[in-house]
Amino acid sequence: MPDLTRWFPSNLPTLFCSKRLIHRAVENDEHDKQFLGQLEGDPVSIALADPGLIEPRSKKHTDWLVEELSKAVLGVMVCLTASPSSKEKAPSDKEEASKPTPIGYVAFRQGNYHRVALSTVSYNERAIKVYRRVGFMEEGRHREAHWYDRKCYDGIDFGILESEWAALTGI
Repeated sequence: MPDLTRWFPSNLPTLFCSKRLIHRAVENDEHDKQFLGQLEGDPVSIALADPGLIEPRSKKHTDWLVEELSKAVLGVMVCLTASPSSKEKAPSDKEEASKPTPIGYVAFRQGNYHRVALSTVSYNERAIKVYRRVGFMEEGRHREAHWYDRKCYDGIDFGILESEWAALTGI
């Protein structure tokens, strides 16, 4: 097969992956339904991913989720690659790990988006730290919008603009 790499941008072969992550489509098959069903059956996963009522989810709900993800503009699973062997070291440079490069390549360079937004609940402190570390800015709060175990929590909206992503990554 001829080498066609001279005909496209250098980052194209690795568009759907980084050193540690693989971005792939959600498939409407038993494997993905089983995986998503396991997540949907885990109360911790539900609490961290969905600000709605924490309740057991049915197979019908999992089927609905797969259908919705297949229609989403960027309905992908972000998966960790296999663990590095003892000979290979995982990236430990915090500065490198903090760069929102994969988000930007997919959203800003290929998707032509101007901003990326996400949200979480205030008790998800680890996610909040990660979002801020990779450049997302807090854009708003829904005060006491999530009720769990007799306590109210804020819903928090985050966003990053293309110009902010470019400044962070030096692109």
